[in-house]
Amino acid sequence: MNHYANRYVEITIVTAIYMVALIIVSPIIDDIFTRIDKDIEYERGRVLVLFEVTTHIVVLNIVWFTIHSYLKHMTRMILHINIDDEIERIVSMASSVVLVGLQRNLVYNLKYITNRGPIQD
Repeated sequence: MNHYANRYVEITIVTAIYMVALIIVSPIIDDIFTRIDKDIEYERGRVLVLFEVTTHIVVLNIVWFTIHSYLKHMTRMILHINIDDEIERIVSMASSVVLVGLQRNLVYNLKYITNRGPIQD
């Protein structure tokens, strides 16, 4: 097998591992935070919604960092695939799309904040 074919196999394997991990973890993170309709129902202010959006993004970053550190180490130890800069960029791009795409509550809250503004009346 030539170098390029082997490289594509490595990228596919690593990306698939990351996607499965994120598909499992993402709904759990999303369920921690409230939906915008609950915020409106309980008459929470826009600043509080902005704080929740910020907290949600920080939690996503921490979870991503933790998963990435663990999976990077595991793929090196178990599969003998070294995640270099090229693979890391590919996985980061794909992971960010999946991670944010699966955050339904975050997307709704961002739309609400974008349309209304955090401090507008």
